[in-house]
Amino acid sequence: MAQSGQKINVRCPHCGHEQSEPRIAKSTYCRACSEYFTIDQALRAAKAALPPTRVVIPEAEQLTRGTSTVPLDAPTLREPDEVPKPGSAAPSTTLSHLRLKFGQYFRGPNSLVVRCFECGGEHEVAAAAQSATCRHCGAYVDLQNYKINGSFSRDIKTCGSLLVLARADLASSKVICGSATLYGKVRANLYCSGDVAVRYDGKIFGEIEGRNLHVEKGANVEFVRPLKFSSADIEGIMAGQILSDGHVIIRRTGHLTGAVTAKAFTVEQGGLFEGELTISPHESIESALQFPHSMADAAKQPELPGLDTERVAPERG
Repeated sequence: MAQSGQKINVRCPHCGHEQSEPRIAKSTYCRACSEYFTIDQALRAAKAALPPTRVVIPEAEQLTRGTSTVPLDAPTLREPDEVPKPGSAAPSTTLSHLRLKFGQYFRGPNSLVVRCFECGGEHEVAAAAQSATCRHCGAYVDLQNYKINGSFSRDIKTCGSLLVLARADLASSKVICGSATLYGKVRANLYCSGDVAVRYDGKIFGEIEGRNLHVEKGANVEFVRPLKFSSADIEGIMAGQILSDGHVIIRRTGHLTGAVTAKAFTVEQGGLFEGELTISPHESIESALQFPHSMADAAKQPELPGLDTERVAPERG
């Protein structure tokens, strides 16, 4: 297995194809047969393929079988696979070749589609994978879930989920994730490709963008910067500005103070809204939101200045 710089060459244990992967990658997909494998699997397969070391065994430790001498630990030999006779059925096609040809039909509950941070390209990975390599540009893609339970100031860029616990203080300049649940203090620009759930009592600084915002019952939160979401569901107490190209709903236990720009707006009986409401066409809202078209666009968003806190390693879950 060759190594150079920040990458190593690994061989697919399914088809034998050799490809280059980042040193920190833990798993990947074969670019030839599209089969998923871990780097450990590739290392074990490469080690098993090495020729065996010849060991000279004393005659006293050999077992005589007929007229020949065979070492006690000699490997068992077998005849090569028989060649199919004319007219007989050919060997069945391997799963690798079927997956390569009919890959779209193999997707199930054990797989998911992720988007590359660098080029925005989408590809399928195993649901249990912790990392992957983009098939389009070869970039490393983190798939781990992060759980913050203390002060944390390093940037996060993952397609996995983010959990900020009640006693945590997330002060990163930029966080990119698949989905987020916020129970603690957040002073970071947060860009999510999925949903964001909030149950926090206090102020949240930084930009937050995502697919759906859910302010849970029991929350009493103030968002300092405008929020950009496709939809919002307010069950708790919230103050701030919402820009949405979809539906904003205030539930019967919800209380929203601020400004809302959305395509549709609903206040259930018992809910309360105080502020400015603008119902706009879909096109005008989209121009105001300027949602990132890919995770690569989100990664290039400006950083939040003035945050320099102590570093505490995260607990990942």
